Amino acid sequence: MLWLSDMKQITRRWTYRTLTSVLYLAGTLCLTLFVLAKLHQTIASELALNAIDERTNAPLKTLPDTSKTPSSPLSQLTLPKPDKSDWSSARKTRFEVATLSKPIGKILIDEISLEAPIFEGDSELNLNKGVAKVLPANHTRHSSNLVIAGHRDSFFRRLGVLKNGAIIHITMADGKEHTYQMTNHWIVKPEDTWVMAEVSQDVLTLITCYPFYFVGSAPERYIVRAVKRLPNQKQG
Repeated sequence: MLWLSDMKQITRRWTYRTLTSVLYLAGTLCLTLFVLAKLHQTIASELALNAIDERTNAPLKTLPDTSKTPSSPLSQLTLPKPDKSDWSSARKTRFEVATLSKPIGKILIDEISLEAPIFEGDSELNLNKGVAKVLPANHTRHSSNLVIAGHRDSFFRRLGVLKNGAIIHITMADGKEHTYQMTNHWIVKPEDTWVMAEVSQDVLTLITCYPFYFVGSAPERYIVRAVKRLPNQKQG
C-alpha cells in the first residue's frame, strides 16, 4: 500500500502547485486590469482637461455673415436617431462609448492638488473620466445650487482634507470662471437629498461616498458646501 500513499502525496503536491499557479495568474490578471483601468481614467481625464483648456483659451474668431447666403440642403438635414430596441447590451455600450459626452467645464482645488473635468450627468462612464454635474428632477438648468459628484476612490479621494475657507474654482467651457469658498461640510445618509435643494444664494455642493476607505458600497455621503464669491471679493 506504500505506492498508494505515494500517489496521494504526489496528487496533493500537484493540486497545490496547480492551485498556486491559478491564484497567481488570477492575481496578476486583476492587477493588470486595475492598472489598465487607472491608466484609461488618467488618459480620459487629461484629454477632457485639454479639450476644456483649448475651448476656453481659443481666440475669438470673426465669423462671416451668412445671413444672406442661401443655406445648403445638407445643413438643414436632421440625422435620425437609431432604433436601439433590438440592440444587444454590448452594442448599446459600444454606441455610448462612440458618442461620449464632452466636458462642460473643469474644477480646480489647489489645496488638494485636484484638477478634473466636469461632465453633464452622473453616469458611471462620466464618473470614471472626471466629476459630474448632477441635476435633480426639481432643479432648473440654471440652479442656484451647483451639485457636483465624484468617486471617493479617485478624483474626490482627498475631499475630506478640505477645511472651511478653502477656495474652489469652476471654469466652464464658455470661459466663464466661478470661485467658491468652503463654508461647511456634512456626513449624511444617501436619502438626505436636501443637500441638493435650491437655496437663496449661489452655492456649490460637492458629493462623494463615505467613509473614504470603506470596502464595498459606502453607507453614507460626504458633503462639501461652498458659497460663491463675488469678483474682487477678499477671502474671509
